[in-house]
Amino acid sequence: MANESKHGWSAPRVVAFFQAHPERAPPTSSWVPQGWDEPVADALIALLGIELASGVVIRVTQIKEKFGGLRIYVDIEEDSLGEYEIVKSTPISTHIRNAATPGSIREQAHAIIDRAAERAELYCVRCGAPATCLDGYYRVCDAHRKRKGRRP
Repeated sequence: MANESKHGWSAPRVVAFFQAHPERAPPTSSWVPQGWDEPVADALIALLGIELASGVVIRVTQIKEKFGGLRIYVDIEEDSLGEYEIVKSTPISTHIRNAATPGSIREQAHAIIDRAAERAELYCVRCGAPATCLDGYYRVCDAHRKRKGRRP
């Protein structure tokens, strides 16, 4: 992979995607936790499919975990920016992005990214097993719970 030193890919399907498409590796340091391999890889494949079908360039600029949630940032070469919108708000963070014009490629890309983030919340960040509790910011399975008594 071209920028391997900048990325901490630890998930096999994400690694395979970027090995097959090295030009699509994000220019910004990125990391995908092992447990989020499936939703991230599925999102990358779906974004590539939209780009190939529409001809609108979609560049993944960064993938990371932030406050326990999956973030996939993209740059879309389409004039479809709207006002800012709140994607998700919690007591510890608020995720904001530009809204998309209805029916646009940006709207389709946002839907894929949002679906991946929602799916990631269901998986243990460490192993991908069903998440059963929060351990700090992270959703984990019983096997990876560090502290007893964490909230479900």
